[in-house]
Amino acid sequence: MLSIILLTIFFHENFAGKCPSHEYSTPFNSSSSILTKQLNSFWSIYGNCEEKLDTTDNCFGDNPAWAEWDSLKFSWNDRNSYRDHGKTTLFRFPIIGINGTEGEMSDGFLWSWIDSERWPDARGSHGHVASYHFDQLPRFTAAIYQYYVWTGDRIFLQSILPRAELVVNFLISNMNGSAGIPINTINDGISENSRPSTYMDQVKSGWKDAWIALTFYTALNNIAALESVVGNETNREFYQSLADKLNSAFDDIFWNETTGRYAGWVDRNGNQHDSGYVYINLEAIARGLGNRSKADRIFDWLSHPADPILIGPHNGSTDVYHNIVAPRTTTENVRQSDWDGWSDPDEGRRPYGGLVESGGTMMWLTYYDVMARLRFNYTDEAFNILNNMLERVDNDSNCLTFNYEKGRIRDDFGEDFVQIGSNFPFPESGIAAISFLHGFVGVTAQIDGLKICPQLPSSLDFIQAQVNYIGVTLTIRVSKQMQPSSSYCITIPERQLSIDIFLDNYMATKIFTPTNQIRLTNIATVRLKKGGKRFEIACYRNKVVSWRNKEEKDLDEVLQTHTVFSNVSKGQAAKKEDLINSFNTDDQTKICLEILEKGELQVSDKERTQHLENTFKEIASVVSGKCINPETKRPYTISIIEQAMRDIHFSINPNRNAKQQALDVIRQLKHSNNIPIQQAQMRVQLTIPAKDAKKFKEKMNKLSAAPNIENEEFLGSSMQLICSIDPGVFRELDDLLRSETRGQGQLELLSLMDVAEGDEALNDLNEEKTDD
Repeated sequence: MLSIILLTIFFHENFAGKCPSHEYSTPFNSSSSILTKQLNSFWSIYGNCEEKLDTTDNCFGDNPAWAEWDSLKFSWNDRNSYRDHGKTTLFRFPIIGINGTEGEMSDGFLWSWIDSERWPDARGSHGHVASYHFDQLPRFTAAIYQYYVWTGDRIFLQSILPRAELVVNFLISNMNGSAGIPINTINDGISENSRPSTYMDQVKSGWKDAWIALTFYTALNNIAALESVVGNETNREFYQSLADKLNSAFDDIFWNETTGRYAGWVDRNGNQHDSGYVYINLEAIARGLGNRSKADRIFDWLSHPADPILIGPHNGSTDVYHNIVAPRTTTENVRQSDWDGWSDPDEGRRPYGGLVESGGTMMWLTYYDVMARLRFNYTDEAFNILNNMLERVDNDSNCLTFNYEKGRIRDDFGEDFVQIGSNFPFPESGIAAISFLHGFVGVTAQIDGLKICPQLPSSLDFIQAQVNYIGVTLTIRVSKQMQPSSSYCITIPERQLSIDIFLDNYMATKIFTPTNQIRLTNIATVRLKKGGKRFEIACYRNKVVSWRNKEEKDLDEVLQTHTVFSNVSKGQAAKKEDLINSFNTDDQTKICLEILEKGELQVSDKERTQHLENTFKEIASVVSGKCINPETKRPYTISIIEQAMRDIHFSINPNRNAKQQALDVIRQLKHSNNIPIQQAQMRVQLTIPAKDAKKFKEKMNKLSAAPNIENEEFLGSSMQLICSIDPGVFRELDDLLRSETRGQGQLELLSLMDVAEGDEALNDLNEEKTDD
């Protein structure tokens, strides 16, 4: 029997276990009363910290390294004005070059601590010299994104976006992020002088750090989306191109095919450092890096025995999940040469498993563990991980909290407070509960609206969460009827929040909404007629276009399932003999590929009209972001571009993306003389070894759009060029530079657009652009 899922959104206004917590807030609900109690109790302790027990814990990190974690906890709800506190705190973080903030680093460096440019980790052997951290840089932008998409607060965005641009540009220009993976030149990852670079402050990661890189990937995608909100298409395109470059570079640099996992970092000499960093691998998958095959290798690695624990109640254990609340942080002891002993006790480093950063665990890992598995629809597996964590907390008489000042340093299981990172100083632990919201209920806010992609565990009949989205309190309930459900996604545009959705049969949707409401789903059917038969596949709509434009290369990100149907809406799979007769094979993946390439994407008339309207606006936005009026040196507004497109009777091609068609619009506008227009320029600085300079310049002038050299000079053994270039040639120029100089050259962005001085939205990124 086939399944039906009911998802409803509407407006508002004694259990087992030893944990004595009360439910101070109840944002979560499910068909299991025990799960509901455990989840809301956990949130009251570790989320909003209203349940103090005998502690005085603060629910905020209130420091740059915690910015993204704080936003994950509080962007989606408005309880106790915590969301406003989080947004306000972002403006308090010191950034060199903003409001007179100075430091040893360059403009755009976000201080490691709220009152210190360096991380406060100095002791003894380092001569009281603390280290610089860099993971807070991308987390800052990721936090801004979360607060904006949940609130729609344009004033907040316009006020803080220039700061985000300055910080991201530090990663791009000062840390070589324009080449793909940021490089931490201060900590080379190998020498005795190298220091920790991230929140994991006893691990001497450096040079090309996977944890910084994977968070930078999120930041680039986030800032690209935010630039689209303010209509800056050139910035959006630039940041998105860097995100795409990082995606492929991450696998090339950090993936180890032998071990089947990502390494922690690559040092200055090109050597991978790998002690089985679980937190890096799970977070990389959860953030959208890698693919299904890599994820499966990682999950398989975590299911096999790790190095035995050498201390505490789990002494001798080889189970990665023996702590139950979360997996180990590492499956091997971090080797001594990679360990910074600044906070080791006087008797020396604790044995493996004795500290959270080497074999211990931290609760927040569960969020990424769950989200990584849900990315590939391992729903019940992910639910077991969350449920086991909640059970463990519920079966401790202090809910797995510790209080060092009162001498309460062990839990009921014999684990101590430096083996298990739970409450203070780990306020980020609360994000573990958010996996229920983001993952199972499947609710996230994005630029284009509230996205819902539920995954209902087979043991539950319904799950529910309450959120505050753009000032409106909503309860989102996902229910199951009859058999377990299949997966699907919808995106609800802002303000269009009253909607009932029924998923009947396999992979099919019927949406019943008011007639004046746009009906959007993220399920698409691609149909191909062959051999007198009809064959269909179920895809994610936005991914079909990306695949055909060569932007998406992972088939698992496009297909809902590798099953070939005769009728998707009725859940009827194609017969094996029909597949063989029509395709000469019964390999369903190969057939899916052919249908994806040759088939016709099925859309309704209303969806087609809406798609054309959206594409028209998107094209106008791209043109506005890429071009200026050559007479005023200022960009045109989107509305002027839209009218110009109507005047030249530009025809939208629904099968081409907006970026491709924007180039057609620019060409037609130039020929029509309808409005004076020219493409804006980027200013870049290139540093080339002198021995390669002549050959490089010759090849540079043969690029698809030759750069305009504004200044050329020799500095010692290098030649330095300052050029203005078409944004579309940036990647081509970067590839040429790396190829011709064998990685010795450097390309730095000086400004994103060549516009008249005073245009706030498009000023040089190296200038301060914020007035408080």
